[in-house]
Amino acid sequence: MEICAEKEVASLIATPRICGKPAVADAGAWVEKAEHYLRHEFNILGSGWLNVHYGMQAPGIAGRNYSSDKVTVGGVLASLPENVRKSSEELLELASQAVPGYTPIDWHIDIKSGYRSELVHHTQLKYGVLEGVDLKVTADLSRCYHLPVLASAWQATGECKYLDEIIAQVFDWLALNPFETGPGWRANMNVSIRVANWVATLDLLRDALDASDPLHARLVREMKKSLLEHRRYIAANLEFPEGIYHPNHYIANLSGLLLTAIVCRDADPDAMAWRNLALRELASEMERQVMGDGVDYECATAYHALVLEILAVTFIFAARLEGWVGAGEVRKWIGVNLGVENLERLEAMFIALKLFIQPNGQLPLIGDIDAGRLVTLERPGRPYSDWRFICAVGAALFENGELVAENSESDNFSAANRLFGETISSGDVSAVSSDFPKSGFYVMRGKGAYCLITAGSIGTGGKGGHSHNDKLSFTLSIDGRDIFVDPGIYVYTASLAERDAYRSVRAHNTVMVGGEEQNRFLADSVWWGCREDTHCKCLQWETRDERDIFCGAHQGYVRLDTPVVHNRKIVLDKQVAKLLVVDTMQAEKVSLLPAMKWSFMLHPDCLAEVNGDNVQIKSEAVTVCVKSAHAAWEIEDGFYSPEYGIKQKCIRLTQNFPVGIRENRFEFSWQKRNSL
Repeated sequence: MEICAEKEVASLIATPRICGKPAVADAGAWVEKAEHYLRHEFNILGSGWLNVHYGMQAPGIAGRNYSSDKVTVGGVLASLPENVRKSSEELLELASQAVPGYTPIDWHIDIKSGYRSELVHHTQLKYGVLEGVDLKVTADLSRCYHLPVLASAWQATGECKYLDEIIAQVFDWLALNPFETGPGWRANMNVSIRVANWVATLDLLRDALDASDPLHARLVREMKKSLLEHRRYIAANLEFPEGIYHPNHYIANLSGLLLTAIVCRDADPDAMAWRNLALRELASEMERQVMGDGVDYECATAYHALVLEILAVTFIFAARLEGWVGAGEVRKWIGVNLGVENLERLEAMFIALKLFIQPNGQLPLIGDIDAGRLVTLERPGRPYSDWRFICAVGAALFENGELVAENSESDNFSAANRLFGETISSGDVSAVSSDFPKSGFYVMRGKGAYCLITAGSIGTGGKGGHSHNDKLSFTLSIDGRDIFVDPGIYVYTASLAERDAYRSVRAHNTVMVGGEEQNRFLADSVWWGCREDTHCKCLQWETRDERDIFCGAHQGYVRLDTPVVHNRKIVLDKQVAKLLVVDTMQAEKVSLLPAMKWSFMLHPDCLAEVNGDNVQIKSEAVTVCVKSAHAAWEIEDGFYSPEYGIKQKCIRLTQNFPVGIRENRFEFSWQKRNSL
């Protein structure tokens, strides 16, 4: 069906708002980031701010650089079929009308390695082929995360340059990313996330658009036309969870399908059918992917946060687009369309996230972390692992101040305030020791300490797509200072060696037995998944005013010539500020125990000094003393990635025993340095 531009602009202006303006106090932060995008500078997955254009020289990664200064926009246009090329040239001309002298963005380049993907059908693009090439970087550029930032800068300032840049960049993207062609259409999740950012951008610009302005009318027409193509693409390329190792993709697909069906309902006779299918599948997937303790079943904390954002923000957007405005109405829309049980599951996910977040506001990075988002509505500048903003959105949605994360600051309410106004009432936001028995996470709190223990399955229904070999590992922070950390993840398919190093048991705060991984990686899926060898279980969990106690065991090493069961006991003494870790190796032939290596990865801010069987760790005002039953400490080089694509040096404490031992004990005690 033909899309009438003037009618679409008028319809856009008439629909209920999805999102309000940023706070006046936040204007500077939005403008600062938007100015980068005006200059076509992008910071993607650890790249740093780079000017992205045809023929750019990328910085390279791991000694590899695939840049070419021979690439031109004219050459790329010439590679297109004639009928497509004419339309693309027209769209680029419109971009130049919006911003005179406009320089096109190279949407097909991995801005870190310099590798350019070909303009071929998306099914012909493969990942993990060349060392150092990360098609995730290329894909993130076309997710268009930056467009709502430019739109928010326009809202904050009223300066037309931000609106004009959006118009130019959208025409540019449409010109060089023909339907189903090139990296902008690789992986349905990326296409679906772009949908949310385009829908948000159109909503944020509603007061700027003038139906009588030819460029404005053409912008809306082309975006609506493309969103209809997005709906058709998403429906034809669903990433069904049964066939992949990362079912969060399917959640994102359904988000994109739902939003495009609603937005394009006047131009798509099949829209209602696809809307209803998306809602049925979202309801079904929530039942399957959200466990009874409220945790996403991939068992990776960052993916729990991402899936929660996708679900919550999609539901808010969809409800608003259908005229359900206030928090109570949005909850009613969720209950009507997905069921009251799924409304309760959504709230349980918010509760779990709140309880995972450390006192310093950071989420421990258990398992994979890909720095994924749905759309940026919160004030720019937060670290990726700070998800307090989405807890505030949950508090506003459920009108329950107790969902606010502990130690939340004013910036953490920026997205919630834009979506619901300043409606959050105060509640008891203190976090307590908590157990999540279905997912296998156990959180100890007390005496300034936060300790998260991993003792569950490999996740994803036994596939283990985004979990690591971290069973019975733990993280520890003291008075807001991270001490022992999970390393996160540096890259996925850009380097198998790096990926394996980060998900190895060696990189986690536990013991490796016989030089073997806890769970064996899969030979037929080198990037994703593993065997469920550990069958890790919690054997005891108690939380009291004076202490928390955890006991668990895993079976990962019963496959060795000398079968070994690893048992670990962790006790947080809240009266004397001490954490006790006791490892016991259960085996029939104790005299033949295989080699063992204990590792403890320290945060990059930590320094350590070994003195016999003791270690002293310092992080600013916090000093942690470590006592061990064995004087076998060594300090090795370690690695830590606070976000995907960023690798930092740190140190790792180790104890290495060529002949295994039956028991090892570690006592961690701490004080603030000024009280020593």
